[in-house]
Amino acid sequence: MILCPECGLPLNKKSCRCGFKLVKQNGVYRLAAGIPLIKPGYSEEGHIVLNSCEEKHFWFVIRRRLISEAVKRYLKPGSSVFDAGCGTGRTAMELSKAGFKLSAGDIFEPGLRLSASRIQGPVYQTDISDLPFREHFDSVCAFDVIEHFKDDIALMKTFHSALKPGGIIFLTVPAYQFLWSRGDTEGGHARRYSRKKVRNLLRNAGFEPLEIRYFYLFILPLLFLRKLLLMFSPSGHKSTETGTAINAAVNAILMSAARFEHRIFRRSGPPAGGSILAAGKKIEEQ
Repeated sequence: MILCPECGLPLNKKSCRCGFKLVKQNGVYRLAAGIPLIKPGYSEEGHIVLNSCEEKHFWFVIRRRLISEAVKRYLKPGSSVFDAGCGTGRTAMELSKAGFKLSAGDIFEPGLRLSASRIQGPVYQTDISDLPFREHFDSVCAFDVIEHFKDDIALMKTFHSALKPGGIIFLTVPAYQFLWSRGDTEGGHARRYSRKKVRNLLRNAGFEPLEIRYFYLFILPLLFLRKLLLMFSPSGHKSTETGTAINAAVNAILMSAARFEHRIFRRSGPPAGGSILAAGKKIEEQ
């Protein structure tokens, strides 16, 4: 069920008796009227750079593999999946290729248009902290999203409402508060997580934890080194558009290390890591 963002009544064939109509523009359905289409630091050119980087950067490539494997563990092919905070839509595309029925949502263009070009399902411009869906999807995914919100429990409860009974949520988040650096501040993060914190978050939002694993053990020393370097380097804005650039040779080395770690810890994940992958099952309210 999709609710009208104006009056809260269920939409009937993409329209509501209050007069609201779900309009599709540039491949995107507009569910968040009045919100600007472009955010500073997220320009058209920047998304092109980010999109190109995501294709080959070790961090994105191996993360997509881990996500795809996790989703396949808990969902049947053909399950409906909503990618909340979809960005450029590359992860949604990978899950679509794996046989799932993808929908996606985010606030700002031009990432939404990239997403719309990559999946056959609907792409929505919507405020993911106030989703107008009720028991609509088999799964909701939020990959490196919830750390950007001050009230992560409220966000998770919104995802809970969007899921069908027994639906599955998938998350990735940055790990360990002691690794907090200026990069987190510039990236708009509110916190980093531990396994315990993710477990408590899932339970408090109405989910049964199914899996919580660390990944990227090998980059922990690099993350700590980055923290120290940023502490003693001049402050300055580093836009979202260029912050993921990496030297090709360095990327090749880190890609090999990431693949090796994945082979060694494929079954249960390493004992620590720079990020966390989690899955939880919706628990029905009594």
